[in-house]
Amino acid sequence: MNTAINLLPPEYRPQRLSLSRGAIIAFTSGGLLLTLYVLFLIQLGITSRRVARLEEQLALYEPRAQQAAAAGNEINEWQQKERELERLVKERRRWQPVLTAINDALPQEIWLVRMEEDGAKGELILAGRSNSLRAIAIFINNLQDSDIWQAVNLQEVKGNGDILNFTIRAVFKDARGDTDKTGAAGSDPVPDRMAEKSPG
Repeated sequence: MNTAINLLPPEYRPQRLSLSRGAIIAFTSGGLLLTLYVLFLIQLGITSRRVARLEEQLALYEPRAQQAAAAGNEINEWQQKERELERLVKERRRWQPVLTAINDALPQEIWLVRMEEDGAKGELILAGRSNSLRAIAIFINNLQDSDIWQAVNLQEVKGNGDILNFTIRAVFKDARGDTDKTGAAGSDPVPDRMAEKSPG
């Protein structure tokens, strides 16, 4: 058995390095933090690459999304136009018998200048001009003979000379606010194609 004996004095002997407990903890903590930082950088790099890929994909889909949005707006516009056309067609059907009855009742000596509907009361105000009081009376009688009206009353006649201005109040049948086939109620404006009808 061989035994090594160091004959050097203690002051010349090599000293073993010994670390304190605090230094070991600090060294270990520093290593751990360094490892976590490296892992964080790696994860950050992976996330950045994923974000870059997602941005590329979004850039590819963005034109399609814009086209889809434009198409959606165009569809909405066409739907609005369709609803407006349907409303106009319905409105035309609603007023067709009313305008026909008024036109058939008009004598040649009368022309209308204004028609105004009061949907809440279910009545129509007819304002016009004539050069004959007799023609106004004939017009009222003709309106009363129509099956459109519940009552027709002369509201006012005024004027001097050859021109008389008159106002007639015609109440629709079933004037309780329910819309019937003649358009008795509602707040829609009266079509103005008869707003100015001159005699002859």
